[in-house]
Amino acid sequence: MADEMKRGDAVGKCGVEPMRHSSCNGPNSTRPPSPVAPVQHRPQASLAKVGGQRRQNQARGRQAMEQEDSGRIIANIFHLGEYIPPMLSPLLLFALAWVPAQDPAPTPEPATATVVTFASLSAKFETAMTGWIAKMEAMEESEEWEFIPMPAGDFFPKFRALAKDSTIPADDRGQAQIWCLENFGQSGIRWKNPEAAAKGLLNMFLKEFGNSNLAFEILPHLEMMSYDMGAKAVLTLFDEVSEATENMNLRAECLFCQARVLDGEDKSEKAIGLLKDLMKNYPESPSVSKAKGLINKIEGLRIGGTAPNFEGVNVDGNRLSLADYRGKVTYVVFWGFW
Repeated sequence: MADEMKRGDAVGKCGVEPMRHSSCNGPNSTRPPSPVAPVQHRPQASLAKVGGQRRQNQARGRQAMEQEDSGRIIANIFHLGEYIPPMLSPLLLFALAWVPAQDPAPTPEPATATVVTFASLSAKFETAMTGWIAKMEAMEESEEWEFIPMPAGDFFPKFRALAKDSTIPADDRGQAQIWCLENFGQSGIRWKNPEAAAKGLLNMFLKEFGNSNLAFEILPHLEMMSYDMGAKAVLTLFDEVSEATENMNLRAECLFCQARVLDGEDKSEKAIGLLKDLMKNYPESPSVSKAKGLINKIEGLRIGGTAPNFEGVNVDGNRLSLADYRGKVTYVVFWGFW
């Protein structure tokens, strides 16, 4: 009881409870009292609770540091590809549970396929043709000949696939179909029935483009096919075009092309007959003027016919006219400078 009173007196005089192992503010101290507020005593249970929480926080800090170290160790193990004994597998799995989850790597986007267009394929074909022509010219200079197939044979399947592709623009598809007909004779394919194969390609084109201006581009190529397939087969193809289209000008142009094919076969009378039908049935067509010119050519250049007149300048610079020599035997010599 006396000890507690002495202890209370010390607290009252100095304002704080004297610390053990400290001589500060003792009974014999001349130091002035400290202004620190009195310490409130906590029950023993509260002190134990605070200490327990402090120990838990310290344990959690150590656990976080160990987790971070374990993550680095595991990452190094997998990076170096070291062998892990089977007895350590449970420990490794337990350690993996400490490693924080990471976001999955982004899935790479698939590579975009190169889109084949009529322009890109035509450019490759022109490059191949340039190389082929260069080889032919080199053989002509060296006079050492060997057979080199035209590139059209290698490109025909590619253009044919493009001609059937419904996913590309219509103009590309139509141009590819025209290319196939233009190079039909150089396809390198041994058709069982060339006329039926060409008709199939043509009908595929007419089904989509029979009434478009694109159809006019196909007529000169059909005309050239007469050298490979014969006049009769090509005349039938022109009939297919006329029946499939509602364009009157296209029908008139078909008659004009048929007349040119017949003229090339020395069937001038049939050719003139078609041209006259053209002028009669399609008088407003642009093909009429061409029909008149072809008639004049056929009738003027036939054997026994009157040669068409022309005018020019002779070597002395004087003008001349073929009509000035009418009734005389005249030799016309065409020559030039190279």
